[in-house]
Amino acid sequence: MFTGLIEEVGCIAQVETNAAGSRIRVQARRILENVALGDSIAVDGACMTVIAFDDGSFSFEASPESLSKTNFSSFQPGKRVNLERPLTPSSRIGGHYVTGHVDGLAKVLSREVQGNSIVFTFEVPSEAMAALLVPKGSVAILGISLTVNTVSENRFTVAIIPHTLSHTNLGDYQPGNAVNIETDLLGKYVQRLMSGQQAGENPYCAPPQDGLSAPALQPELTSVYPTHATVEENISIDAPSLAPAMNSIGLTRKPPATAQIHTGSWFNHDPE
Repeated sequence: MFTGLIEEVGCIAQVETNAAGSRIRVQARRILENVALGDSIAVDGACMTVIAFDDGSFSFEASPESLSKTNFSSFQPGKRVNLERPLTPSSRIGGHYVTGHVDGLAKVLSREVQGNSIVFTFEVPSEAMAALLVPKGSVAILGISLTVNTVSENRFTVAIIPHTLSHTNLGDYQPGNAVNIETDLLGKYVQRLMSGQQAGENPYCAPPQDGLSAPALQPELTSVYPTHATVEENISIDAPSLAPAMNSIGLTRKPPATAQIHTGSWFNHDPE
């Protein structure tokens, strides 16, 4: 998991491509601090695995799937790329949650200077992807966490401030160029849940039947968790550290709240 704040702009040093995919070596410095084989590094927003490294570079392999979804197939020695290491438990989330799973390629339509910023207009390839973009929502372009300004059909705009231009590679991109795009993770889950509701396939979002407002399918209640409690005969839960953790990430609204486990998923429950 990443946050979309670019740590370093690296440089493509070598690209080897065959029928199985590509092996790409990237020159970098800061991103290599404490690096180890198997670590993840976001390259232009795509989460890749370090398969080799030395004092001044690291290498990763891109599968045909990665090549089809990203701008990696256009990589040539000398091309600049955005780099970011994954979040740690103590990291500040200065951008938004970025998984590094690129959805596809968007196209730069225009660049327009407005004050001290440059407003980029992008076009996404499908209505389904455009539906995940909302004004003032978040989007990752080339791994950069950005705020969506406007959305119109399959097009959207973002305003790029001088700091972002100087600390990323986005300034290298001109109209007609393709960029990696990852839409907001929360929007994807909401869309998935709503599509299940419309199709009547999601037990948590099933549409009403016979005029009833209650879901047609009720999830099975398997247990109830207060901080210390016996929830059923001969079944007890003793996990005092779990409730504060749940409260800290917003899964309960006010302490001491009771959370319910419905077939493995947490749901809000306010005892008042």
